Amino acid sequence: MPRFLPLIFLLFSLALAEGFWVYAFYPPGAGFSYEEAGGGLRFYAGGEEGAFSVFVRRGLEGGPAGRGEAYLAGYLGPGLAGEAGLSASLGKLSLLLAAGWSEVAWERFWPLLDREGAGLWWQAALRYRAGRREVVGLELGGKEAVFELELRQRRETFRLGAGYAGGGFFTFGYVRYRGRAAVGGWARVGAVFSGELFYRERERRLALFWESDELGLLLEEKDLFIRAWSGKEGPGLALGLRLAPAP
Repeated sequence: MPRFLPLIFLLFSLALAEGFWVYAFYPPGAGFSYEEAGGGLRFYAGGEEGAFSVFVRRGLEGGPAGRGEAYLAGYLGPGLAGEAGLSASLGKLSLLLAAGWSEVAWERFWPLLDREGAGLWWQAALRYRAGRREVVGLELGGKEAVFELELRQRRETFRLGAGYAGGGFFTFGYVRYRGRAAVGGWARVGAVFSGELFYRERERRLALFWESDELGLLLEEKDLFIRAWSGKEGPGLALGLRLAPAP
């Protein structure tokens, strides 16, 4: 990919102003991102290669109780990739469907994409509010399936479930609400070992996360993003800063 493309993208993003982010990655890399309600653009450069992606999304309305969102995304760089997704809720039922395909590892287009390897990627989730406090959820994705029951109290939420990913595992979760803040965590134990402890407010989120042999920290602010982790492939770091803060 021509070396002058990052400069062109930078100038174009600055002209768009609101919603412009700049990222620095370790292992060495740099990225630019512009996002708004209707879509956005991203550019990533790492090593000898670069990647460009564009995505569009549209809100959906289906009467007083129906709402949702649909999106499309395309990727160009070390290979080609594309994906599409739909999320919708109608009354007590919520649905998420998403799928994509990539010629190369998804992370080569954007290091923060939470997907493994290349080829087909898909995800489906269904949630049903069975009562005033009970929610039943089913998630499917690749070689993984999870069934969970969620119980909501006035200031607390409990989650318990089971799943399969080459072997069985159990899921646990708990959230405690304090005013506009929430403290809690979740874990999967068995064939899958992953989890997260977090504290979140309206415009801030701090989390400690782990998965298999990877451990990391995450800080998200209105105009700041920091993610640091260490695993079998060594340490990693992602720093993001919004250069044109939203009003």
